[in-house]
Amino acid sequence: MMNMTNKLTCIKICNDRFEAEMIKNYLAIYEIDSIISSDNLGRVITGNYSARGVKILVKEEDAKRASEILESDDFKINSSSPTE
Repeated sequence: MMNMTNKLTCIKICNDRFEAEMIKNYLAIYEIDSIISSDNLGRVITGNYSARGVKILVKEEDAKRASEILESDDFKINSSSPTE
């Protein structure tokens, strides 16, 4: 669980909230807590897209492991969109 003394690191910037939520849930499987940070301005204007991006933040000590998980082939396979 995160508290105010944990230093946070941005491990990924997503284009939209949906992608960020998917990543947050995937990291939770590996017991890595994360926070989604966004200005939400893009959501009001365009529906879901954020012009500044939606950041995924994790504790500094979890950053390397979280990045490795997101770079793994398993994550890429599970998160890819279906082809037509």
